[in-house]
Amino acid sequence: MQPNDNFLNRLQPLSDLGRLWHRKERFGVYNNKTIGLLLFSGDELEVMKNVLNQRPGMNRNPKRPNTKLARKRMRVDRMKEETARRHEVTMEALTKFLQVLTESNLDKNETINIEELKDAFSKTDVFTSAHATELFGEEYILQNVFDSLDVNGDGEISFAELMLFAERKGVDLQAQFVGYERPELNSFTQFLAAVQDALLLNVKRMFVDDRDTERTIGIDTDYIQTSDYKMERADKDFVVEQGAMSTRAFLRYYIKEAKLIPRTNNKYKSQNDGNTYNYAMNGRSDVRRIEIMPQPGD
Repeated sequence: MQPNDNFLNRLQPLSDLGRLWHRKERFGVYNNKTIGLLLFSGDELEVMKNVLNQRPGMNRNPKRPNTKLARKRMRVDRMKEETARRHEVTMEALTKFLQVLTESNLDKNETINIEELKDAFSKTDVFTSAHATELFGEEYILQNVFDSLDVNGDGEISFAELMLFAERKGVDLQAQFVGYERPELNSFTQFLAAVQDALLLNVKRMFVDDRDTERTIGIDTDYIQTSDYKMERADKDFVVEQGAMSTRAFLRYYIKEAKLIPRTNNKYKSQNDGNTYNYAMNGRSDVRRIEIMPQPGD
């Protein structure tokens, strides 16, 4: 690093901090010769996570070793599966409820009145009695349902009141749209960690773009979290294998995106940047070693 590029020098003068905070001022121009590695667990909120895990060659359900950490995660997974099953039932009932409300909103305004709600409940071919029981209980009364949804008591059900009802039933519509779920918090420490994760996630969403994802190797550590310091040998081997798999997936992705053309002299020439790259197959049809290094004179 050049002396002028250290953190303290980059943030001076403070009177010009607004300009200095800009991404270009802090990191300079985009450099496609750099690469990054990002580790994340299965439960971790990470803005690049879904994209990186979708690369061909990534195993979304790796075989876990029989270790204390893996067994602990297995118990947690079982509870999550049951919660997810219940959530799916509620989600289906809520989806059908919103569908019949839309069909019954004859004046096409932004609210639902008691007559429109009554009409919605009459569409039993779509919104069945099982759906209604799931959302409002076995002995629901239409007027009571309306009163519970009409929170401010103005005689109409607004979209905001429907969102509030959905959240009370455990379905956060905004979280479903954005793609991040609400974490379970059982201690003050977990609360502080969730606040930190939320702040970091928002910062990443502001500054991370597609070019950053394209040059990042995403390593999914699955059941091993950041604070799991006491790992057995099998846990460590698992993380190493996950890293190797992720690296192979990245190299396959890079070869495809960079449009590298195989040469008989074990070199690839990129159609994107014109650079020549060393490439070794080791007698296998899959990528085992590749040196992403421009050759002298290229």
